[in-house]
Amino acid sequence: MVAVPRPKASKKNDGAKKANGDPENDEDAAQTRHDRQHRTEDKESPPRSWWEALNVDQDASPEQIKSAFRKEISKYHPDRVEGLGIELRELADRMAKDVNRAYTLAKQLRNFR
Repeated sequence: MVAVPRPKASKKNDGAKKANGDPENDEDAAQTRHDRQHRTEDKESPPRSWWEALNVDQDASPEQIKSAFRKEISKYHPDRVEGLGIELRELADRMAKDVNRAYTLAKQLRNFR
C-alpha cells in the first residue's frame, strides 16, 4: 500500500473556516441570537387598560370590579398552573401581576377598598 501525501492546509484557510464555520457552535453568534431573542421579548404590547385586564365595562361598579378581579386572578393562581410547563407558569405569573395592577389602579381611580 502506497501512502499518498495530503496537502497541508494553510493558516489562511483555517482562519476562514473559523470565520465561516457553523454559527450554532460559534459563541458570539449564539450570544447574538440570545440578545436578539430577548430584545423581541422585551417589546411588549401596549399596556391594557384596567377594565380590559379585569374584563369589565369601564363604568363597572365596585362590586363588579371586585368580582371580576377574583374571577380573573383565580385563573392564574400558582396552585392552578402548578402542573404546567415553566413557560406557562411564567406567563400566568405575568398575567396575575397585570390583573393585580389593573385592580389596584381601578381602586385608586374609583376610590374604593
